[in-house]
Amino acid sequence: MTEKIKNSIFPFLIVAIVLNLLQSAFTQLSGDEALYWMYSRNMDWGFKDHPPVIGLLTGAGYFLFKNELGVRLMIVVCHAITLWSIYRLCKPIAIWKFALIALSIPILQVYSFIATPDVPLLMFTALYLLVWRKFLDKQNLQNTLLLGMVMAALVWSKYHGILVIVLTLLPQKKLWFNKHYWLAALFGIALYSPHIMWQALNDLPTMKFHLVDRSGEFEWKHLFNYLGGQLMVFNPVVLGLALFAIFKSKSTEQFSKSLHWLIVGLLALFLFSSFRGRIEPHWTAAALVPVIIVLGEYFSHNPFKNWHRISLGFFAAVILLVRIGLLVDFIPQLKKQFNTDNQKMGELKELAQGHPVCFMNSYQNPSLYMFYTGEIAHNINDTGGGGAKNQYDLWSYNHAIHHQRFLYVASYPATAFDYVRLECGVDCYYRFEDDLQVMNHLYIRTDEWLHNLHSGDEVSLPATISNSNNYEINFADTVHALHWK
Repeated sequence: MTEKIKNSIFPFLIVAIVLNLLQSAFTQLSGDEALYWMYSRNMDWGFKDHPPVIGLLTGAGYFLFKNELGVRLMIVVCHAITLWSIYRLCKPIAIWKFALIALSIPILQVYSFIATPDVPLLMFTALYLLVWRKFLDKQNLQNTLLLGMVMAALVWSKYHGILVIVLTLLPQKKLWFNKHYWLAALFGIALYSPHIMWQALNDLPTMKFHLVDRSGEFEWKHLFNYLGGQLMVFNPVVLGLALFAIFKSKSTEQFSKSLHWLIVGLLALFLFSSFRGRIEPHWTAAALVPVIIVLGEYFSHNPFKNWHRISLGFFAAVILLVRIGLLVDFIPQLKKQFNTDNQKMGELKELAQGHPVCFMNSYQNPSLYMFYTGEIAHNINDTGGGGAKNQYDLWSYNHAIHHQRFLYVASYPATAFDYVRLECGVDCYYRFEDDLQVMNHLYIRTDEWLHNLHSGDEVSLPATISNSNNYEINFADTVHALHWK
């Protein structure tokens, strides 16, 4: 019995769950988390940046607890399921070795309580690999249907799930034309079809955002930021050991091949992507699951040396100190930096004097404002301040400020704005607007596709402007200049 408990993951999971719940309850939301909470207030088959699973998770927890703990409750549950699933794939590694590896990976600890689409992505990556291992051994109807379900769940969580599916398939040439595999794929596509239809009906906002808006020219800083970011995501010891284990491995097992392709493929794909623009370090997060599995396999056949324990223990201790520092104010500025938004939004509510608030160039601030005050807020993009379209361009909160008095908060020291330093230490540039037309949800369509045009041609084309707002637009407005972009 003692040996069973010693090798059981459940004591580790219980401790992790308790600590993550405490962290969730006493750490204020980030701006992105507040946006995902807003997803749950406006549930749809999709959103501009992400599929809707993260909205379902934040909404389910918030239904039980109307605070930060509620927003993150299901995140803690997903993290526990992720650890349990990975450990099942890692066995027979000793639980203390598994725990030390998991606790030393920075991004895995961040995703133990922070609400983000990467959390369900990691969970379904682990569950997918559990099913994938079974499917490689035996292609029957049960495994086929299970595979289709987890395929769909992966992509419902985050679009990067497609990469997990493709990269694990590539080394399995025998499955390229396997009827069971393609039945699973078709089943998964059918389960995912509501989101595909949502994309089509909304003019493919996510594809335009990721494939067009994010593309750019090569800059060395993007490459170096990506490389440095991966060391921060995995920690250099874990990443180095995993890559060493892959290149040293002589395994002929098909499942191991899929794991290796998934790790190297994700790292290489985003490395090349950094040549054409900025890459967020966490975009490779799905590789965490196979990385831990590969290390579990490696340490089941190789000694766990003292330098492994010391280096992994060092990273685990640093991460633990930072997490405590978010709760207890002993690291200068850390707790304050991550726990001022509640006070900031409360002060802005007083400044607004009962009127709606509109933030410039930010989807995070209006989300935080609505979470912490319960009042309506919106976003307006100002190209002078670097604004870009976001989820608020698809939502209809603009009706609350159209031709209404509202507090407009700038995202930079804009001219013609008043200045005040809030008690929380934040500089605020603001002014009141009384009769502003909000021009969201206007669409211009022309027939340029009927004409044979060349670069530099100047032509006059008829255009149709459609207004999907529930209010009329005055195009003869002489007070506010109208600019089309």
